[in-house]
Amino acid sequence: MKRHKPILAILIVAGLIILTGSPGFAAPLPQTGEVVYMPLIANGQKPPQALVEVRSNHFAYVTSTNKLHIVGEVQNNTTGAIHLIQVNARIKNGSGQELTSKSAFVFPTALPAGEKSCFDINLDAPVGWVTYSLDPATYTTGGTPFTNLVLLNPAGTLFPSGNYAITGQIRNDYAVTMNIVGPVGTLYDTNGKVIGCKLTTVTGNNLTAGQTSEFNLVFIDRDNFDAGSYHLMVSSTSSPP
Repeated sequence: MKRHKPILAILIVAGLIILTGSPGFAAPLPQTGEVVYMPLIANGQKPPQALVEVRSNHFAYVTSTNKLHIVGEVQNNTTGAIHLIQVNARIKNGSGQELTSKSAFVFPTALPAGEKSCFDINLDAPVGWVTYSLDPATYTTGGTPFTNLVLLNPAGTLFPSGNYAITGQIRNDYAVTMNIVGPVGTLYDTNGKVIGCKLTTVTGNNLTAGQTSEFNLVFIDRDNFDAGSYHLMVSSTSSPP
């Protein structure tokens, strides 16, 4: 029996190599169902990119009226449109205990393949909150993006007050009236972190077929002196024909 112990040891080691992919051991997957933003490295490789990704450039701030805003964006890495995209935040104290949670939808309601847009989860700041985590996005496949609502001449301006405004026009190239039309704006700092997410409407709210109207989208909840760039999508309460 003693002569077989070295062989048995070799077999055990070989089995561990197969299971773990030695020389690197695979990190255990999280059991909470939450998004983990520090990348897990297994065998020297990053995990595959999520098809519908809650991006890691999210941010939280509290306003002068004690409103907590958790802003970020979702990227559609699928090959088709998705819609009714929702992100849930879990707000926690310094011990990691969950105090409350809240969700918000991403606008526009339909996000084309390869595109991204923002969310703003806002609530009264819970007493004792310190941190938060974001669950994976929920969504439904399908939906029709607003491809014939056309953005024209967008321009961003930072004011001495710290407010940041994006102005421009939207033209309705559909053959029908589109209701409650407006831009969805994601504001980034100079490092690409999301620092604001806003939705507004064009002057007059609705656009008849062929009509163009102006918009003025203003970020006022915080000082935006760190603003570096922005991203715009167009939304409407009407379904594209």
